[in-house]
Amino acid sequence: MNNELMFSTGTNHWSTPQDLFDKLNDVYGFTLDPCATKETALCSKYYTEEDNGLSKSWKNEIVFCNPPYSDLCSWVKKCHDEANNGAIVVALIPSRTDTIAFHDYILPYSGINSNHIKLSYWAGLFDGEGMVRIHRTIPSERNKNKSNTYSLRLSIKMTDENLINEIKSYFNFGSIYKESFDYKKDTYKWECNGSDSFKFLTLVYPYLRTKKAQAYVAIKFNSIISKKIGKKHNDNTLLILEEMFNEITELKLIESIPVISTKITFIRGRLKFSGNKNSAPFPSCIVEFKKE
Repeated sequence: MNNELMFSTGTNHWSTPQDLFDKLNDVYGFTLDPCATKETALCSKYYTEEDNGLSKSWKNEIVFCNPPYSDLCSWVKKCHDEANNGAIVVALIPSRTDTIAFHDYILPYSGINSNHIKLSYWAGLFDGEGMVRIHRTIPSERNKNKSNTYSLRLSIKMTDENLINEIKSYFNFGSIYKESFDYKKDTYKWECNGSDSFKFLTLVYPYLRTKKAQAYVAIKFNSIISKKIGKKHNDNTLLILEEMFNEITELKLIESIPVISTKITFIRGRLKFSGNKNSAPFPSCIVEFKKE
């Protein structure tokens, strides 16, 4: 999608309303403004267009980012990546929920649709009894693919048949498998894959603890897999998928590590941006990126 068409406003620069910044600054105590001009800089440390904030490290900074909208995806990705490197980033951006930037780097990690006590319960159950797996199929005589193929699979396994059935009923996807044994109780496994796995993880992600890092990798994995539309992955993509396959395996040996979460706050009405007589021609939102 062409950002220039989306934000065709006659300007690429909308200076942040001072009162909005002051309220946020009281909470966060910002140390860096990476998208500034000398006239509009909101922090003592700032980068101008000539400095190119996209090329700089924001590590360990507390960042306020009001990016140029002509390259919004690059800046949102930068916010996400720098938070992964140790920054806390607060971004003021258009609330365009249909963009690639929003769906790849914000929404899956936000839990925006999951403020629900029941989902917290399912997350706890998944932390204890669940499994995140990237399934890898290697070429063979039976499998005629010329390179490895990968898919995302999730499962929860236990002896409580009623609870397994409740999981399937609640989420309305997945399959149930029964295993019978002579020497112990029957076990029941709820399993889902592909886009259903992605749906489940984005719903329970905010509440996960021991498997949150695995879920983070799995969500990134899905964003790559979902872009394969009728064509094979190139060698570089296959290398990334293999790295994710190995990363999931390694994370199973670690109890928990901090990973990205996002928090979205939609702003009512349209902001009166500093330096512009008229209100912004689009609704806005504030997105917080940080590790937890």
